[in-house]
Amino acid sequence: EGADAVTMYEVTEFTDKEVKIFRPAKPGENIVRTGEDVKKGTLLAKAGMKIDAGLAGTIAFQNIEFPTVYRKLKVGVISTGSELQNVGTALASGKIYDSNSHTFVAACLSKGFEAINYGIVKDTAEEISDKLENALTECDAVILTGGASVGDFDVTPEAMENCGAKILFRGVKLKPGMACAFAIKDGKLICGLSGNPASALTTFYVVALPALRKMAGETDCIPKEFTVSLADDFNKKSKGLRVLRGKLDLSTGEPALVIPSGQGNVVISSAIGADCMAFVPAGSGPLPKGTKLKAFLM
Repeated sequence: EGADAVTMYEVTEFTDKEVKIFRPAKPGENIVRTGEDVKKGTLLAKAGMKIDAGLAGTIAFQNIEFPTVYRKLKVGVISTGSELQNVGTALASGKIYDSNSHTFVAACLSKGFEAINYGIVKDTAEEISDKLENALTECDAVILTGGASVGDFDVTPEAMENCGAKILFRGVKLKPGMACAFAIKDGKLICGLSGNPASALTTFYVVALPALRKMAGETDCIPKEFTVSLADDFNKKSKGLRVLRGKLDLSTGEPALVIPSGQGNVVISSAIGADCMAFVPAGSGPLPKGTKLKAFLM
């Protein structure tokens, strides 16, 4: 009663009858006062913010046990291609394993979405349309890979229209990832990506992901750009806008992009551990080490 300071246990010595204090205490010392963390009326969070560790602790201090949040976005993943075969089976002649469904389920989960793998469907507009309609009844958005280009068996856009979706656009000026088709049905986004794994992954991060994040209720949907320097020479010309994927290196104190040797459309292994993408402007020639490029974190 009447105390106005607290002293630390470490500077005391005591028995059950007396206490010795070996350091003077100033009024108010070692006391946490009401409102010291946040003042009454302070805005702590806006709609669209993610609840990180700091916000979780702060709202707990305010006795908010269950803040109102958006439910997780549910994304369906479909792999199209008569040449595809399920992982875990003996590979037949002329077939390849379906890697895309695993790639994009993992990509969606890493962004906080729920993901449902609807497996493989053959290259027919009817079968793709049936599978797409099924996915749309259960999901908020659907990612399809394959059949998005302009070949005889590229029937994904036709399948989108068959199930009543409106095509928003076909193709983007981007390498890799040019072949794509995006559509919408009843407010649900359909992302038709290339069947080439690395191409599809690029279009996912550059085009699809910001839209999916917006649908999930996030406000900062477009990744913030920063400048990186190439850690090594890049010897290819870039007729159109090119996207390079790689690993961010901060060992020198300045952000540098380390590019794996394989950047081809089908080289998905070069995406292992990749955390950064950089833009090479259209019309660029070979780029020497140290060239500065705009980049964003994946």
